[in-house]
Amino acid sequence: MLANTLTLTINGVAKVLERIREEGGQSTYKLDSATERLLLKIRNNEEKSNGFVNVRSNVYLEHWIFATSTTPELYYNVSQTFRRRFPGTDPAVLVYEIAALATLTNANATAICGGAV
Repeated sequence: MLANTLTLTINGVAKVLERIREEGGQSTYKLDSATERLLLKIRNNEEKSNGFVNVRSNVYLEHWIFATSTTPELYYNVSQTFRRRFPGTDPAVLVYEIAALATLTNANATAICGGAV
């Protein structure tokens, strides 16, 4: 189980999200302030695909920056899905692959967000 609070750092600013719900393999974390809302959902479940059982983990972040008298509301969302076949696969190997993809994505985030493929 994850902690009751999680810290997410966005552009160098730490945001502390508090768990507001936990049930059925899903936790929801939230931060509400006068200027923004962050909602983080983490889910784990099993799914069948091509006759195999996969363990699937999802991480989904929504971020609203509220409108002011001079700027409109802004909205962003980011998600990741991890899958591994069960039984027989090693979760540690999936962790290595997640880290490798994160490194690649971080190094190329500006280009990817700009539409590069």
